[in-house]
Amino acid sequence: MSLNRRIGQEARRLDPVRTLATVAVSPFYGFGWIVGFLARLLWIIVSWLCSAIKIGIMDGLKRQ
Repeated sequence: MSLNRRIGQEARRLDPVRTLATVAVSPFYGFGWIVGFLARLLWIIVSWLCSAIKIGIMDGLKRQ
């Protein structure tokens, strides 16, 4: 079967309502992905800061 025929068959199988729903929902998916990425980044920053504070306190106590 030729590529042109396969593409035509796939195009006829598309559901317009489902396609429009996918396009309508995609900004929410993108927004959720960005929020999740920023939350992970914030978690990494906070965990590094807490670890640095802990190590600094422990080193400070050893020197006394």
